[in-house]
Amino acid sequence: MNVQKLKKINSKLKFKFKFKLKNINLYIRSTLDEVATFYDLFKRESVFSYLFIIIILMVITGLIFLYFEYPKVVAANPDRQMLTSWDKIVTVMYWSIVTIATLGYGDIYPSSNEGRILVIITLYLSVGSVSLFSANLASALTTKKLLERLKGKGISMLQKQKGLFVICGWKKDMASLIKNIISITPNLQTEDIVIITDVAEEEINRFKNQTELSKINFIQGAYHNETSLRSVNLLDSRKIMILADCLGNETEVDAKTVMTVITAKAIAPNAYVCAEILNKNYENYLKLVNCDEIILSKEYSRALVANAASSAGVAHIIQDLLNPHSGSFLITKEIPEEFIGAQFIKLHEYYDNNTTDILIGILENTGTIFDMKKLAIKEAQKMADMSKLVDNLHKIKKLEGNKPHLNPPNDYVIQRNSLAVFISRVS
Repeated sequence: MNVQKLKKINSKLKFKFKFKLKNINLYIRSTLDEVATFYDLFKRESVFSYLFIIIILMVITGLIFLYFEYPKVVAANPDRQMLTSWDKIVTVMYWSIVTIATLGYGDIYPSSNEGRILVIITLYLSVGSVSLFSANLASALTTKKLLERLKGKGISMLQKQKGLFVICGWKKDMASLIKNIISITPNLQTEDIVIITDVAEEEINRFKNQTELSKINFIQGAYHNETSLRSVNLLDSRKIMILADCLGNETEVDAKTVMTVITAKAIAPNAYVCAEILNKNYENYLKLVNCDEIILSKEYSRALVANAASSAGVAHIIQDLLNPHSGSFLITKEIPEEFIGAQFIKLHEYYDNNTTDILIGILENTGTIFDMKKLAIKEAQKMADMSKLVDNLHKIKKLEGNKPHLNPPNDYVIQRNSLAVFISRVS
């Protein structure tokens, strides 16, 4: 009986020990995660750089002060007879820190002109360096607080996850739009979608009440804000799509879109960014910041109406081509390597014999404009002829991303980084 009791006590003690050990591990992990978060924020806000500048300033001014004001340094120590090198270093470092941080306490002051000039220079330099350090430290801490308030799957996970489909903004028919995106986009899972929006929480809850959309991640905040965008791993994202938000007037919405593209491209130059704007006047701003794909919603509507007025049934044709649930719709496919540099007629014959899809054209310069220009510059630099090199560099400047060539001539030469455009048939 006593043996059984001892066994029970022993098993209880083991369970408690394991439970406590598990809690300790969780605490250590969470602490390390916090430290890593602070480190990333401080690094991003250049806090370490400004701290390093302050330390360098402190050491240099301290040593110069020791050279010019050695008697003052000695006089500042009570035990002058037993003064060591360490005492001198501590005294000048104390003077440096007090002068830089508080503009001087007054217990150690210069008596020579050289020392006074040094103090004046130190004060001017310290005002700038300490102000920048304090401002960036405050910015990092504020960002940390904002990250804690942002809602979603867990910011730390979204900052590390690769292949995210990031959507910025909100539409009145958002649920239908997301369902269409999921049905059209191959291998896209709901948990890989992140929506950044400042729409009301009630609207988000209504959206997530739909079972098929419940796993979509949300970050509540202004999508054009750098803090919100940095809450997601943009560098390794699959695509960044910026919608013409339904919250605001046309000019305000397009201005936010341009700001978002600028910020996203600054954070992740290689990321593929697709932006929707309402006013065509903003198109040039997006091209200047290398926006990879621009959707002109109102222009498309006007063009559709105009074509429908001149030709019967055009509106229905376009609607069917854009609808993935219709019998036929538009798609793009990668071109086999052996057809790069070949004529269009060769590719047309190949697909006629190997697929039921109808090849209607070529999409040039696919991928991000940043990568296209980088690759084009490398190719241009291989030219030995200086005049040809200059001509190629001019062409690169005018390079247009995702440029379609529909129904090209048979002798059209297929370039690298192109996609084939098809009317696909649903089997």
